[in-house]
Amino acid sequence: MKTKLLMVLGLALTMSVTACDLGDGPASKSSSQEQQSSSSAEASSSSDGTSSSQASNFFSSLISSSQASSSSQTTSSSQKSSSSEQKSSSSQVSSSGAASSSSQASSSSVHVHNYGTCNEGYLPSYFYDGMKPYYYCVECGQYFDINKNPTTQDALKLEKAGDNIALLLDGNEKETFNLVEKDETHASWKIENRGVSEGSIVSIAKPGDTTYKYGFSAGDNIDDDYKILIDGQVDFLLTASPNGFRLSINSHEYTNLVVKVNDDEYPLNKVTYLEDDKETYIYGYHYFNVGDKMTVVDKVNNITYGYTDLEDDVRWNVYDFTAGFNNTIVFKTQARFGIEFDRGGDKKISITKTFAPAGNVPAVSAVCTTVTDYNLSSTTYANDSSEYEAFTWYIAHEKVINNEDITQFLATYGLTIFSVSAEFKAGDTFKLHQTDLLEPLATFSNIVDLRVAEGAITRGDDDYIVVNKTGTYEIGYLPCCNSIYIYRPNIVGADAYVMVDGNSYPLTKDADNNVTYTAHFEKNQYAVFMDSAYQLIDPNQVEISMGTAAHASSFMIYFDKAGTFTLTLNLDTKNLNVEVIELDPEETPTEITGAYLIGSGGMSTKLISNSSYPDELVRENVEMKASSGGTVFVAVYKEDLSDYLTGVTLSPNSQDVAISVTAGSNTMFYLTAGIGTYSFYLNKKTLVLRIVKVS
Repeated sequence: MKTKLLMVLGLALTMSVTACDLGDGPASKSSSQEQQSSSSAEASSSSDGTSSSQASNFFSSLISSSQASSSSQTTSSSQKSSSSEQKSSSSQVSSSGAASSSSQASSSSVHVHNYGTCNEGYLPSYFYDGMKPYYYCVECGQYFDINKNPTTQDALKLEKAGDNIALLLDGNEKETFNLVEKDETHASWKIENRGVSEGSIVSIAKPGDTTYKYGFSAGDNIDDDYKILIDGQVDFLLTASPNGFRLSINSHEYTNLVVKVNDDEYPLNKVTYLEDDKETYIYGYHYFNVGDKMTVVDKVNNITYGYTDLEDDVRWNVYDFTAGFNNTIVFKTQARFGIEFDRGGDKKISITKTFAPAGNVPAVSAVCTTVTDYNLSSTTYANDSSEYEAFTWYIAHEKVINNEDITQFLATYGLTIFSVSAEFKAGDTFKLHQTDLLEPLATFSNIVDLRVAEGAITRGDDDYIVVNKTGTYEIGYLPCCNSIYIYRPNIVGADAYVMVDGNSYPLTKDADNNVTYTAHFEKNQYAVFMDSAYQLIDPNQVEISMGTAAHASSFMIYFDKAGTFTLTLNLDTKNLNVEVIELDPEETPTEITGAYLIGSGGMSTKLISNSSYPDELVRENVEMKASSGGTVFVAVYKEDLSDYLTGVTLSPNSQDVAISVTAGSNTMFYLTAGIGTYSFYLNKKTLVLRIVKVS
């Protein structure tokens, strides 16, 4: 955490404000001695033009030094009289010739104020008043405001703060601090769980009057320009002492934060990130099954975080999890995953997959189908090295569960990392092998961190790693958790992305801030847009040139007919236009006469004709149970039970209760709504399966 030195030789730093910018934000710092003494300062001078020995404050010192340098000037009290009084007094006979001479000398000229430079003044604090910017004539002791109009010291005073103090963000009043405690020399206030954005300007002021600001010194997570250095939910801590105000910001500490998996809840543990001292919350490793639904829930404030709150670094992974109903994260792979939330106050969810150790691997190669194989070099790190701590921070953390096999492997064999910098061309494919062995060691499914341009690396047939963009890629492999890391340096981001079938494609905006994507889509495919930060874009308005060819559902565009389409999204208005360029000729579908449903828990039933809708096969009120692995699923088989019925797709209207997972030509439907009673409707011509949960 950033800290600041507040005391120098026992003198605290407080705040000053410029003459031209009073109330527009926290200003520069000045000595607290000036702040304390000047609140009661009054100019004092004797009749012979020298300063009184009793004057001890800053203003009297200023007057004294100025008068000393101009002691030859006449400063009698008659200078403060009007010109008419001066003329009258000059005609009278004085009892003292010296006094008469002095009076005549003073009446011979009109006083011209010596304003000097503008005194900046200083903002008030909790224990001391402040002072507005002002001018001061050292010759006659007159105060003037910033417009050089005569005023008094009392009129220039800014009253010290009371117990009610307002928080301002970018000049806008947000809420009032809560007083925690106070005594004669100290006071403190708090605001908890307030959302902030990095770069916002923070200040404090009198409630209801944003121009009446108080000075403070910047504490943790506030820079010297009073900009906030972190994002997310934070706590503000304001303290006051005779040295002035001090404002600090800390990431908000959740008191009841859980990972919710289906109907079960698991507490997240607060820890400190090793590499940058940031606080975060972790839970893992948890065994997820296909179809499991997950969210993160702040139970104190009743806030739920889900798919749209995923970290940018994990958005590439459309293979292991996807968006579900009500912003849930639905898992498509059975594996161990680690969950992390709110690193450094960002309110984002990170998900990392891990595997059982691969064994004591002596050598690793990237075996390519199209280019020469690459041999990875190995580096072993000592258990007490900083590299070891950084790489194993989460893997072997004391609060992480279900990691015993990994920690035992590390204790036995240590940490070895294999890596290579490889040149690939678009179209190259590879897997990782133990050198000279035929069986692959790790494939696409073993990738746990992929930081490349969108669409540059995708999954190919037989789980090959497919390179779609020519370039240099950094490949890393950890035997302790059988995991692959792939990076490509110097990646330039795009203005937006479109995701189709798990692959994302970068888009560049035109002069009107539109991004355009033209492609051929198969029937029942869908597309999703993301902004430059990989956040999903939910279009405000969707126009489709042929309404029966496609339709929108939340942030997804579904294609009801095969053909070539042009999608144009305006990044300002979020309005989307879907233009049909050409539709494929529609084949007359072969109508099926029957089908079977086979599912988890030993369920098997035949679909029968729907008397109400002749184009449908139906089976209603089917009791669905879970498999031994805890998942609830169903598959559609041919009428003779010889094989899967190919070409079956899930109705968009059923995606709140189920997801489809395809392996080759076989499709399984996982019922994410869990066990219960369901009805199934299969269109005999289009093979679209509609699933409804009854209870």
